[in-house]
This record gives sequence, structure tokens and C-alpha cells, in this order.
Amino acid sequence: MYTYEFPKVADLTADIAVLRADSRLLLIRRRDEPFKGHWALPGGFFEVGETPLQAALRELREETSIEVGAGHMRQFRAYGGPHRDPRGPVLSVVHYTCVTVETEAKPQDDAVECQWFSFDDLPRDLAFDHGEIIHELLSSLGHNSSRPVVHGSEEDWSSVTWDTNDP
Repeated sequence: MYTYEFPKVADLTADIAVLRADSRLLLIRRRDEPFKGHWALPGGFFEVGETPLQAALRELREETSIEVGAGHMRQFRAYGGPHRDPRGPVLSVVHYTCVTVETEAKPQDDAVECQWFSFDDLPRDLAFDHGEIIHELLSSLGHNSSRPVVHGSEEDWSSVTWDTNDP
């Protein structure tokens, strides 16, 4: 098999924003460096052979014990840059999902704590560039100009939308 002789450009990670219809976001407190003790989106490095979606679903389950179906996870954006992680260049594929208000998260793996935060009262000690990611995701979903509106039953979270016409 032919391979290029160029050095590796970046590691790949998946970060996951877990949203609830009561305008809350799940964050984990990191167990390890870098940013030990800081709040972060659940996430971690891809394993060999994983797709971005598979990595996101696995990392969410491993760090929070939350399992969602592949059809309930949406890819948002990729974030990269040579200085977003002190370990070196990392490209993160960010996903998001909506869960019921009753969803419980239990810290596991690299997480020592899981906590739901109001969109309007997020902690200041966020790891990496997660503050930027969260701000851009919530803005893209219309949080700055409206509240989340659930269309359909609470069991059907694929229908969660943010209605920008609702004051």
C-alpha cells in the first residue's frame, strides 16, 4: 500500500453537545490533563476505523452513560487549529443531540462529574475551545433570539427545533 511521506497533520476527536428542551446543556468535569478539573463537552479521540458518528456515540456513552440512536445525533461543524489543544494539533468533529429532561448522566471514563447547565449560566472554566463551540452551536440553533420549542411528543426528540419567530 502506498502512503505519503508527510507527517501526521492532526489527531481526530469527537465532541458532543447534549441539549435538553429546558434549555440545559450537559458538561463533564475532566479527570485528566490537559484542563484537569475544567468543564468540557463530552468527547475524545477517534479509535481506528471509526466514523465521526461512531466516535461521537461511543464517547458519549463512555463518559456519560447516555446512549442515543444514530438517527438522533447530528453533525454540527469541525474545529481545528494548531493551538486549540496543548498536546498538539487536533481536529474535532462536533455533534449534538437532544434528550428528554429525565435523561440522567453518570460520570465514567475520563469524566469525574456530569452536570446540566442552563444555556444562560455556563461555567467560565471551559476546556479547550468549548466555549466558542457552545456559543456557535446555540447561536446556530437560534438560542440568542428565542427559546427551544418541542414539536411532537417528548419521546420524539428528532423533532426538536428552535423557533426564531417565537419571542
